[in-house]
Amino acid sequence: MAKHQIAPQKEYKTLEDFIRGQNNFYAHFLDDCQWGQVYRKTPHFKRFQEAHPEMEREVTGATVRAVRAEPRQKLPYGQLWETYKIMSKLVFVDDKYVMQDDKPDNWFLCR
Repeated sequence: MAKHQIAPQKEYKTLEDFIRGQNNFYAHFLDDCQWGQVYRKTPHFKRFQEAHPEMEREVTGATVRAVRAEPRQKLPYGQLWETYKIMSKLVFVDDKYVMQDDKPDNWFLCR
């Protein structure tokens, strides 16, 4: 198997930094809507899902429940941050849309 170059990603120092800085990372874990399906088809998400299927199922369930609850609940940020730390190492520079102006988009996962 060919070795891929990991694209540098935004690194958050604390959970609070992640909560403030991430934008729509949680959408990777919405399996019940069209918007989420776009994220879930990406190569980095597929790699994460294959390597950590139980974690993916747990975080997806928690995220969907939080978003769909009435009133809406707080997202499972602790779990999302843990998945971000793993998934950010699964984004490769040759993945579609990662490069912008010949440089890796460091904010790729959290825009």
